Amino acid sequence: MVTDTPLLSVSDLYVSFPTPRGVVHALNGVSLEVHAGKLVGVIGETGCGKSVTARSVLGILRPPGRIDSGSIRFQGEELLEMSERALAKVRGAQIGFIPQDPIAALDPILRIEDQFANVLRAHRPISRKRCRDLARVALERAGIAGPDRVLRGYAHQLSGGMAQRVVIAIATILDPTLVIADEPTTGLDVTIQRQILDLIAQRFRTEKRTLLLVTHDLGVVAEYCDEIFVMYAGKVVESGAVQRVFGRPSHPYTRLLIESVELRRFDTGEERPSGLLDLVNYARGCPYASRCPLADDRSRSEAPEIRELDGRMVACHHAEEVLAGAAPRS
Repeated sequence: MVTDTPLLSVSDLYVSFPTPRGVVHALNGVSLEVHAGKLVGVIGETGCGKSVTARSVLGILRPPGRIDSGSIRFQGEELLEMSERALAKVRGAQIGFIPQDPIAALDPILRIEDQFANVLRAHRPISRKRCRDLARVALERAGIAGPDRVLRGYAHQLSGGMAQRVVIAIATILDPTLVIADEPTTGLDVTIQRQILDLIAQRFRTEKRTLLLVTHDLGVVAEYCDEIFVMYAGKVVESGAVQRVFGRPSHPYTRLLIESVELRRFDTGEERPSGLLDLVNYARGCPYASRCPLADDRSRSEAPEIRELDGRMVACHHAEEVLAGAAPRS
């Protein structure tokens, strides 16, 4: 396992959302580490807590969400203890954000060049001309030919792929140490998705940037990431080097996700894993017990602790059995 100090460390993070039907326990002790220069994937089904984790790090959790407890340390500083003003200085300058809906992220009534200027001038005393020069370079690096035309225009004049390139340029223009990308190719054509992901991966590896990539696509993580965190029901259930985790998963949920990808590849008609846990009535034992083929009385009564096994971290009472390829219990 990596032993150097992580760039980002999230420890035992709990986040909840009060609702009319009860409190939704969105995160239930999430812990993860991101090391400098790594491309790290966070994977899991819709509702598992991926985006909530990302937004908690950025301090942009949507109401009525609240952080109940835990720690988020970036470059050794506790983000949860910062004032909103101090955190605003970190966002953009030190931590960039690429959202899943680029059109919604861009202001519809401002020219694109003004949106670049707003980001730059929020962190640096800089002239309008210098803002435009930097924006032009950033757009060119994001693969946009004719950047002046884009800078003069508005968000509604951009295609989805072009808008995402603009958002990538804005997110990286201040050279942040860490960039968080939340489903950055959602809704884009498959060919455009590939172009955007190739752009991100090539730039980040060349410039030795650090990326936290939130996605539901295992193929994307397998191709572009160095490390992976698998989430289920607001917890990290397995993490480690991508090749090790995908080559020999030790959590039954990870194994199911990988098998579902193989099933789709052969067009068997099988559906993706579904039926996420009820996050209002959160289970006392293992959150995956109701779906797990290896579940027993211990699984249903005792939540597994995260532990090291075979060069990765896993939270499962039966991880050794999964590694050994155990069959479901009868």
